[in-house]
Order: sequence, then C-alpha cells, then structure tokens
Amino acid sequence: MLFSSACSVDRPDPPEYGLYFAFAMHAQAHGLLDPGLPAIDIQYNRIINAGPELTPDRQEGAAPPFCMAFTFSSTVPPALINGDAGTIIFDGFEDAQMQDLTMGPVPRPPEPVPSPVECNIIDLAGTKPYSCAPVTPIMMAPPGSTPWITDDTRMDITMTGGEHIGAFTETGIASPVPLEPAFDYATLTPDSITVSWEETEAEWVMVEVLGQLISGAAQAQILCLERGSVGSKTISPAMLELLPTPTATDPLFIQVSGTAHTLRSEYKGWGSYMVGIGRGFFSQSCFGPDGPCPTS
Repeated sequence: MLFSSACSVDRPDPPEYGLYFAFAMHAQAHGLLDPGLPAIDIQYNRIINAGPELTPDRQEGAAPPFCMAFTFSSTVPPALINGDAGTIIFDGFEDAQMQDLTMGPVPRPPEPVPSPVECNIIDLAGTKPYSCAPVTPIMMAPPGSTPWITDDTRMDITMTGGEHIGAFTETGIASPVPLEPAFDYATLTPDSITVSWEETEAEWVMVEVLGQLISGAAQAQILCLERGSVGSKTISPAMLELLPTPTATDPLFIQVSGTAHTLRSEYKGWGSYMVGIGRGFFSQSCFGPDGPCPTS
C-alpha cells in the first residue's frame, strides 16, 4: 500500500481483482396499487454488489440475463452481503414528494426527496445492504405530482470506491421511453407470473416481483434482468415457491413491475459494473388462501 502523506492512505487499485459485479438501477413505474384508486408513479433503487459472499435463496444465471431471489421479513433482512463500493450517488432527477411503501401497501406521509440521493452500506443483522437516505426501497409519488424521471432527465450514477469495488462515474444517462405492458394483469397469480411488454428499443428490461404478507412477517423479492428484444419473462416455479403463503387474516400482496433501462457497463480490474435508469409499469394484487382478495 502506498502512503501519499503522513496522514492519508491511497487505496490499492484494483481492490479485489475479478471478484465483484456492481449493479445499481434507478427506476420509475406507472400503475395501480389498487384497482379502485387512480394510477400513480412509484420509484425505487436496486443495488447489488455481488461478490463471493452473495447468497441469494435462488439464482438463475451467473450474469445478465439472470434472476435472483431473496426471502426476508420485517425483522430479518435479505441474506445479501454486498461488496463495499463506498458511497453510491444518484443525481440528476427532479426534486419530488414521495411516500414510503416499503413496509406495506398503506403509504406513509409525504416527504421531500431531493437530488442527489446518497446510498451507504450498513451492517444489519450480519448482512450489508445499502441504505439510500432519505429514499426507502419503494416510494410513491403522491397523485398529481410531477414525475422525477422525464424525457429530459439526465442522471449521473457514481460509486466513490471502497474496500472491494473501485471508484467510477457514469454521467448523462437518459431513460428509454416507458415500457408498456402487453398482458392481462388478471392472469397473474402466486403460482403463475409471465410479464410481457410491447416492442421496445431498450436493450434490457428489469422485471421484479415483490411478495409481502400484510403483517410483514414474511416477504420475498425476485429480481430479473432480461433482454428487451425477448418481449416477455416467465418467473420459474422454483422462484415463485419463495413467495409467502397467505392466511385468512394475513393476505399476500404481490407487486409486479417491468421497466426498460438504459444501461452503462464496463469491465474493471476488480470485476465489472452495470448501472442505469429506466421507466415502465407496475401492478399490485392481493391474494388470500382461496384466491384473489374480495374487492369492496
């Protein structure tokens, strides 16, 4: 290790040769939380710095296109051991009012979400997720608010560099046009999920399934990256087996999204990275032990 002065230390570059894959996405999706409510926009960040300690509950594919799935609860985080990339910064989207949806379908009070958003690694019950204060994993734009990703948005994504992943910045990333669904949401069940989309010029589409018991006692996330030209993604039975089982008093909410992404990637000495932003659609459904929840 080289010392540049008596009080500072230069990190070695590369920190860990050929071990890590840095993945950071920012997405906006338009859709319905409930069939009886107006359509809204949600936003989310997805960060996975995959290294030798990555332990998903299920994984299909070692590199994109791939799927990975995690189970967790309101008290036990996903078994995701992130590689240290320093601070991750998303900058360039519009300031917005957002409501936290992370712990269930009932939104929290609106809060301002300024740009940039900084994400830092934390130690939570032995795992090392990234926390993006003040942004939570899923947030809703209140009805009537201005979208934070538009045709004119140009986002910068930076990783400042840490113990495992070196520093890099991708600037001026523009989102593709929003991905449009090409399937009937009524066909989605906990046992069968196929998401298809209209033709897109985007090279990559991110498909995500989030399942959560309303109590928060059990949750699952299935995250897939598929080529846009394929036109659809069927979630495998092995992945769907991880969704929580609902009861009469603890129904299962399933949120399904598809977003078209502009991705930037490069191979580095410590491995490679893939970052980007995108827009698309989502829908949320409720299921009890005997099928869809009754509607009022």
